[in-house]
Amino acid sequence: MKSTATTDYFGNWAESVSRLLAEYRDFTSTTSNHGEVLGKAREFFVSQVLRRFLPQALHIGGGQIVDADGNLSRQIDTLIYRHDMPLLSSLAETNLYFVEGVVSTIEIKSRLRGTSLREALDNSMSVKMLNMKYMAATSRGANPEEFSDFRYRAPATYVFGYLGYRASSLSDLRKTLCQWVQERGIEYIAHLPEVIATEGCIVVKNDYRYFDSNSIRHRHGCDPIFLVAADKAPLRWLLYHLLGQVGNDINGALPNRSIFELLRRSHVSRQALEEQAEFWGEWDRDEDRGRIASLE
Repeated sequence: MKSTATTDYFGNWAESVSRLLAEYRDFTSTTSNHGEVLGKAREFFVSQVLRRFLPQALHIGGGQIVDADGNLSRQIDTLIYRHDMPLLSSLAETNLYFVEGVVSTIEIKSRLRGTSLREALDNSMSVKMLNMKYMAATSRGANPEEFSDFRYRAPATYVFGYLGYRASSLSDLRKTLCQWVQERGIEYIAHLPEVIATEGCIVVKNDYRYFDSNSIRHRHGCDPIFLVAADKAPLRWLLYHLLGQVGNDINGALPNRSIFELLRRSHVSRQALEEQAEFWGEWDRDEDRGRIASLE
């Protein structure tokens, strides 16, 4: 039997999905106004991509996220939640979710530019700032001191735009992102989204789980914050990262080895991305929680 070890099944599938989404967005824009386009685009993304892509062990919904200290996120349109965790359901379409059960959130925009990017980043940050706490293995009571605090291990957050910044407008994207970080006083890379994917480019955070950070540091003399590249199907890296996130967070629910072997063969693997990417910013891994040193 002929070996298919080098076949990029995931990459081929993700490219097909990207083309389908682009065609659907173009079709709806001819019959709807801007608000309707966004709603239809988001609904289509959730129903035709996420619900078919993710395992049934996960719930896809929308609403706000709460932590043990009573802090609330902003209104989140699309979030992925563990089915084995409770949620406070409402009669409407929005619910209240506990942060410990949130795997990831996705901000979906019809057109990602300027104000809409800032809004997406604000929503992402409101999730990242929540405190995640799990009861310690030896705990038998409700003593707060017996809880493990995972404040800087928040859910993964993603931003996706059907249209928006292109490879030719990366300087504009970088300028808006830098201004937002400065205006909001963001100090740590943990509070930045994992992936920004829009039209013709991707911005991926330099996460040690997905990249050979030691190799990147050796080549560039620092720890970059983001890897940025032109990509004709930017959605594939968002789905690539999300699949890895699901495999990590839903312990035992998925065959992790199979997942990562599949992703390893994809042409959007970390090696392929590193070879074509430019690098933005610098963070200090020796500082507690990964302090942002520069975004220039």
